[in-house]
Amino acid sequence: MKRILLLALTAFSLASCSTNNDTHTHTYSSKLSFDSTYHWHNASCDHKNEVKDKAEHDFNELNECKVCGYVKGVPEEITKITDNMYSITLRDDYFETYLNNGGGSSDMDILRFAVENISNDPIFQKMIPQKQPGACSSFVFKNTDGEFCHARNLDFDPSYNSLMIHNVPKTGYESISFSSYFCLNLKGDFSPAEHAEAFKVFEFLPMDGINSAGLALNMNDIYNSNSHVQQNTNKADLTTTVLNRLLLNKAGSVEEAISLIQSYDIHDSDTRSNGYHIMISDRTGDACVIEFYNSELQIIRKQKDQDIFAMTNTELNSHFPEEDYKNDKRYKAIMSKFNEYGGALDKEKGIEVLKSAKLSSTLHSIIYNLERQTVYFCRYQNWDKMNFYGLKQKQINY
Repeated sequence: MKRILLLALTAFSLASCSTNNDTHTHTYSSKLSFDSTYHWHNASCDHKNEVKDKAEHDFNELNECKVCGYVKGVPEEITKITDNMYSITLRDDYFETYLNNGGGSSDMDILRFAVENISNDPIFQKMIPQKQPGACSSFVFKNTDGEFCHARNLDFDPSYNSLMIHNVPKTGYESISFSSYFCLNLKGDFSPAEHAEAFKVFEFLPMDGINSAGLALNMNDIYNSNSHVQQNTNKADLTTTVLNRLLLNKAGSVEEAISLIQSYDIHDSDTRSNGYHIMISDRTGDACVIEFYNSELQIIRKQKDQDIFAMTNTELNSHFPEEDYKNDKRYKAIMSKFNEYGGALDKEKGIEVLKSAKLSSTLHSIIYNLERQTVYFCRYQNWDKMNFYGLKQKQINY
C-alpha cells in the first residue's frame, strides 16, 4: 500500500509544478500550439497563461511552417494557383438565402437563383448543366501523427478548369472545397477575376471539401440505376452537389451530417449521368458512406477498428454483394498500397496510395487533414508540384 501511495505521489509531482524556496518552475507541453502568425509552447502546469519559445512562422515553399507545421491560408484575392486552376474567396450568404427560399431539385434551379439574385453576367448563357460520367476514389485513414485524414482522387475530363473555393459564410463553418467548370459545362479558360459575381454560383457545386470543424467529404459516381435518387416527401429540395455545400456549411460531425441529410428531399444533380455516393468523415475518426437505393437512404458506417475506409464507384450498401466493391480494380490498388506501407501514411505516402488508383482522367488528388484542417493537393497528376493550404482563421492549442 505504501509503495502504491509513493508511486502516485511521484506521478503527481511530475505532472504538477515544483517549488523550492518559493521559486516556481513551469512545465510546458511538448507540442507546439499555433495561430496564423506565431507558434509557441503552452504551459502544462496550472499557469495556463504562460508560454515559451513564441516565434513567428518560418515557411517553406509549400506554405508550411518548418517549425510547427502550420499551413498558410488560401489567398483572399482571386489567384491562379496553377495551370487551369483558380482560387476564390467568398464571404456572402447567398447559400443561406437559397435555403430560405426552399432550395431546388435541379441544377437549373441553382442557375435561375444565381441570375435573379447574384448577377446577370452573360457568361451564364454558357453554363448549361449536362449529364457526364465520372469515376473517382477516396479513403479515410489515420496518419503517422495520429491525425485522421480524408484522401480523394477526382477523375473527370481534365480539359475543364478547376476551382478552389474558400468559403467564409456569415452563417456556418469556414471551408475549403473544390469544384470544376465541368459542373456547368463551362468550356474555356475563363478567369473568375473577369466574372467575379457570376462565379459565386460555384459555391453551390463543391465536389469535395473540408470545414473548420474538421469534417470532410467527397462524392463519387456509382454505375447502377438503382442508386439514383429523386425523393418527394414534402421537405425542402436539394441536389447532391448542393447537399455537399449544406454539409460543409452546417455539419460539425458525421452524426450532424446524417441528421441534415434526413431533413431534406435529395435529388440527382444534373451533372451526374450515374448515381452517386458521398463519403463523410470527421476529426474524431468517425466516417460513413451515404448511398441511395431506389431513393431510400443507405448509411454504411466505418467500423472503429478499421485502419482504412475506402470507396470507388461500386455500392457498399447491403443490397449488393460485398465482393463487388472489394474486387474493384482501384479499390484493390488502394488496399494493396496501403498494406505495402504497413498502414503508416504521412501526406506524401497518402498521395502515393492515390497514385496507385489514378486514371488518365484524374483531375485532382487531395489529402485533407481533419485535425489541422489543411489541404495538400495537385491538379492533373502534377505530382512534382504539390500545393498546400489551410483554413487561415484556425488556431490550435496543445
